Amino acid sequence: MAEISEEKQQEYAASVLLSKMRKEGFFPSIILEDHDKDLESLLEWMMTRQLVEISDRPEKGKVYAPSREGHSLLASFDKKYREMLSVYDVFCAVDLQEGCFAFSEYFSMEKADWKEYLKLDRWDDLRLAVAEFKKINPVEFVFLSFVHEGRFDTRRSGWQFDLVLGSTWAEMIKIADTAVKISDLSYECEDERVSGDVVIRDVFRQGIELNIALKQQETELIRKGEIRHPRNPDDSIDLDSYLNPDHQNPLWN
Repeated sequence: MAEISEEKQQEYAASVLLSKMRKEGFFPSIILEDHDKDLESLLEWMMTRQLVEISDRPEKGKVYAPSREGHSLLASFDKKYREMLSVYDVFCAVDLQEGCFAFSEYFSMEKADWKEYLKLDRWDDLRLAVAEFKKINPVEFVFLSFVHEGRFDTRRSGWQFDLVLGSTWAEMIKIADTAVKISDLSYECEDERVSGDVVIRDVFRQGIELNIALKQQETELIRKGEIRHPRNPDDSIDLDSYLNPDHQNPLWN
């Protein structure tokens, strides 16, 4: 059964708050007012771990602002987020019967058609099975997926309560518990049982090879001027290194 410790939940919530501070210049006053009062326990936790510090801001007085350690934590989550999109997102829609990936059609569809294509019942989301294979906390994958989908919307009224005490955290655990796991991938073939471990290794290899092919296709389309913006603009990730199924990024440990 998946679980999320209080420490991890606070860390995830802190990364969302730090991101809002960085992107929107949101610096809550040390005298918390209105909805910001719901952030008190989180900010106290962040202060004890030196993720925020008290800063003097013109016309605002003393406020909470990211510290060097806070910026470091946010940078770590940024790297994980980019890796998830560049490496692991391709596993969000896999047809196990046909042995194909939805992303093989990514550059042949308009955005609206692509979204509808992903909704087809034929696709299985194997991202958490891949996370299990790579020894990555599956709840962390769910959290990053929620960030990508805009589930932590800090622009709506009452977001502070939702971030600290909302039902999103329980929903993340439920998703991790009900997702396809490696053990679910085993099957019978000609009186022989193929283990889920064999299946996930093959799926992972195919997914990485597809990622490499998509990157090459994308480069060519950009060269021709047929697309302007890359799917994943982070060129620092060496996809070839992932062809080794035992490759581990220490960022996740």
